[in-house]
Amino acid sequence: VVRALGTGQIDRLSWSVRYGAPFLVGEGAPPPPRRGHRTGRSKTVCRFDRCRGPAPPGRVITLVYAAAVFGATVGFAREGYGLTAIVCSTVVLFVWLGSAWRAAPFLVQPRSWFGPAAPAIVGSAVAIPMVAVFFQRDPTLSAELVQLFLTLLLFGVIVPAALSHRQAAAPLSPLWTVSIFGAALALGPWPAWPALAATALLGVQIAWAGWHSDSPWDLRLLWVGLGAGLVLIGSGLLAESHAVAIAGLHYAILGPVLVSLGRPLCPRGPRWLCLFYDGLVGLLTAAVLLPLWLPYAAWPVVAAVAGATIAGCWILAVVLKGWQGD
Repeated sequence: VVRALGTGQIDRLSWSVRYGAPFLVGEGAPPPPRRGHRTGRSKTVCRFDRCRGPAPPGRVITLVYAAAVFGATVGFAREGYGLTAIVCSTVVLFVWLGSAWRAAPFLVQPRSWFGPAAPAIVGSAVAIPMVAVFFQRDPTLSAELVQLFLTLLLFGVIVPAALSHRQAAAPLSPLWTVSIFGAALALGPWPAWPALAATALLGVQIAWAGWHSDSPWDLRLLWVGLGAGLVLIGSGLLAESHAVAIAGLHYAILGPVLVSLGRPLCPRGPRWLCLFYDGLVGLLTAAVLLPLWLPYAAWPVVAAVAGATIAGCWILAVVLKGWQGD
């Protein structure tokens, strides 16, 4: 009981006691049903030990990480890649590498969202200094390497965390890993057909897992939209470009990922507010993509207004309700 109270898992303890489960909290116990959500959508029930990712760092490391992210952001804005940005970015990198060490045991699991987490983080760490090396020599290659490490972190770490949090069934780790690294190459320095095929395969897996996750219908549609976009890129129907990359990154982070992980707004908020927020994400994505086919001078203004409103929604929600995510 003390352990459950200390870790905020009293719901799981009551669930195990109610059904006479012969295990301690957090040691192989299946999760209790989420309040206010339908259960049983997914035919493959994700066990608690498979859904959980690596243990998060403690409060002190989290505060140091937050300060380093803030310092790196301010440093980049004021002086570019100067001393402040270098020092703070190095701290951020070491925190990520520590997370890679904690994620290493997931490499041997046949089904896990976090199988590729450790190599994805290490691969991103290797790509970062290469970006700095080629920034002056070959700006095009440098930009492609940026795309590579962002893709590795997004689909190797962040998207799996969001999908596992929504109780999506874990994929086959080898297939998931190949798809992620193939997509990173396709969106980065090697857009050849094997990498594009892996990108389409990644999109199918994300769309399937998101649709069968424990989420409201609008959040499941956001996941399907992300998967569909990857399928379009992988099939060649949507050419990869800077605008596509910017739109996809903002859609993924502000849409399904943030809504899944942080819930002051959705899905526990009023339904009209969730749908309004989903519409803002769609409007921002459209305002970045549509200039490729429909030139219009006001698109940047539309994107700026939509983005500022999205940021305002989260700031207001956190101020009024507090951060209720993980």
